Formats: sequence, structure tokens, C-alpha cells
Amino acid sequence: MNVCVVFPGQGSQYVGMMKDLLEDYKDIINKRFSVASDLLGIDLLDIALNGPEELINQTKYTQPILLSSSIALWDIISGTLFDKVHFMAGHSLGEYSALVAAEVIDFESAVQLVHYRGTLMQEAVKEGDGSMAAILGMKEEDIVAICKEVGGVSLANYNTPAQSVISGKKQSVEEASALCKEKGAKKIIPLTVSVPSHCDLMASAAQKLSGEIYSLDFNLPKYSVYQNVNASCTNDISLIKENLVKQLYSPVFWYQSIISISEKEPEISFVECGSGKVLSGLTKKINPSAKIYTTGNVEQIKQIEEIFS
Repeated sequence: MNVCVVFPGQGSQYVGMMKDLLEDYKDIINKRFSVASDLLGIDLLDIALNGPEELINQTKYTQPILLSSSIALWDIISGTLFDKVHFMAGHSLGEYSALVAAEVIDFESAVQLVHYRGTLMQEAVKEGDGSMAAILGMKEEDIVAICKEVGGVSLANYNTPAQSVISGKKQSVEEASALCKEKGAKKIIPLTVSVPSHCDLMASAAQKLSGEIYSLDFNLPKYSVYQNVNASCTNDISLIKENLVKQLYSPVFWYQSIISISEKEPEISFVECGSGKVLSGLTKKINPSAKIYTTGNVEQIKQIEEIFS
């Protein structure tokens, strides 16, 4: 039974995450969070478990918290899945988790990298100047046309064929959202985010981040990792780095990645390695026949161990 492991990005964090897993997997979770917390000088597990909400949602903390939780979960399930995994993919920030799990980047370097990434993202746009919104039930080419008409906003996430996310200047996102609604979108959902990701407003952050990425030693991937910017995988280290830099200001081609993986391995199972089930919901909409497993609680993890052992 072949597996694709997917790692969630920002938006899957919540106060109390990992709490249900601590009794059974305390040592594993503490190990990852302790390393990350020592590197950054702040108790990330305490923030994950107890908040406050405004702290867990600060991008510079959200990113290392999600990375630490996903890799702790990978530590828990990797012994069961390691020889069955054919592909990995991560949504936005989740791509860093995928690269750590595939042994391209060591965990310590990734923690510092995503913390720096989050800090740069927060610094790139003043709070309140940027925004994001999900557009449901509208063709992506129509959304792109509206964004071009408005200016200052672009299509940031291709989540499913019927769900896209736009990102950019707050006023532009609001104007584009209104036009999308006027021209037939079924629903508009303004997103609660501290920064507008995957748009031109992140270009300055990407330029600064590139120096850090190119200074790190990357290894050949143990598993094929689909990257967001082109919905494909590569063993070219320089290209992996280039794609990580571009990812910050380029769209996330998520559903295209899931379709490509599903076409290569029609019988593949998807395992979401994160505390939520956002990607499982998206994957089910993209590939309704896919078998999908989550890792949000002990029972779900035991199910994975039973099925894949």
C-alpha cells in the first residue's frame, strides 16, 4: 500500500493542539518542541497548548509551532510508514515540514528558517494593510481576470478546482471579493491572517529569505517532495532552494499536486501529518475516491499503525 504524506500550513494551528496526544506520546512531542524552544528562546509547546490566541497566531511563532508539531507526528508514524511512502507534499509552510521529513533539511535549521521566514513576512506588510479571502464556487480564470482588473491582488492558493484564495492589499482584496460575488461566486470568506501570503507583497521578504536558504546545506530527498510553485518534484538541490524562495510570493498549486500524485499512483493513500484535518478535506474534494487518514488524535494514529503495519 503506497502512501503520500501531506503536511498542513498556517491556519491549522489552534490553542490546545497536541493536548490529546501528550499522554501517549509525551516524550516524542517534548523532544521536538524542546529543541525548537531552546533555539528560539520561547516555550513553543506552552503557546500551542495554552495560548494566548494572539501569540499562537503571530506568524513568527505559528510557523515553528506547526513545523514542530508536524515533525513530532512524523516521528510517531514514520516507523510504520517509512517504507510505504512514495511522495510528500506540504501546503505553503507545510512544504518545510515535508522537506524535513524527507531529510532534505535538518530540523534545527528548519526551525530557525521558518521563524525567520515568519518574522520577515510580518515585517514586509504593516498590520492591517494586507488581507486574504477564500473564493468558493468560481472558475479560477475568472478570479484571475478580476484580480488583474482590480490590481494589487492576485490568486494565491489553488486549493481545489472550486476553492481559491486571493491575497494582496486589503482594499484590493475587498474590491476583488465584491466583484467575485457580483459575478457569481457562491461564497466569499475573509481569512483571519496576520500577513497576506503568496503575493507580490512578499517579494521583499523572499529576497531577504533567499540568503538564508542558499547558505544552508540541503540533502537529496529521501522521498519525492512535490513543491508548491510548480506542482512537481525534483532532486536538483539548487532548484529545490529556488522554489522555496519563489514560494513566498508565488501561488500554491495544491490541487494540481494532488491530481498529479493521484494520476501517478491511482491506489495511493494520503496521510495528513498535522494536528488538524484541513488538507484531508481538500484532498477529498480533489480526489473523492482517495483513502485519507489523519493524525489528530491517538485513535487515528492507532488506525494508521493497524492498517499500514
